[in-house]
This record gives sequence, C-alpha cells and structure tokens, in this order.
Amino acid sequence: MRVLFFILAVGIALPASAQLPLTFDRYHGFDEMTAFLRQAAAAHPDLAALASLGRSHQGRELWLLTLTNRKTGPPEEKPALLIDGCLD
Repeated sequence: MRVLFFILAVGIALPASAQLPLTFDRYHGFDEMTAFLRQAAAAHPDLAALASLGRSHQGRELWLLTLTNRKTGPPEEKPALLIDGCLD
C-alpha cells in the first residue's frame, strides 16, 4: 500500500503553542493522518490550508497541506519546502 501526503511549508515557523499532538513512535494510517491534517487546518486557518491533489490508484485523497502566513503575502510568491511523506 502506498499513501501520499504532501506538506508545503512556505516562509513559516509555528510557535510551540501552535503545535498539534502527533507522535513519531508508531505508524499512523491514512485515516489518522487525514484527521490530523484536517485538525491542523481547522485549528490554524490563518496559517494552514488543506487541499486535495487528486486520488491515488486506491481511491484515497492525495492531501496537500500548505503552511504560510498569508498576512505576509500569497504562498506562490514565497520560497517553498516540499515534504513528501507517509509512504508505505
């Protein structure tokens, strides 16, 4: 099974108070990671936006979480870092 999540970080550093709980001591499945991404976007709408890039061959969403401070401009006008993870 192959699951894709993309996180695009654009000119942003989240303060410790903005961190959402996610441990790295075990595997997180698709549903759990989807819930985390939705929670992150809902908790910080001024910094995070969740969008789907399409669907995998298994019919699962390919999520893109864009992190940026929109007060300093649109993400398309900033340097970016792409993190591609949760591949199985």
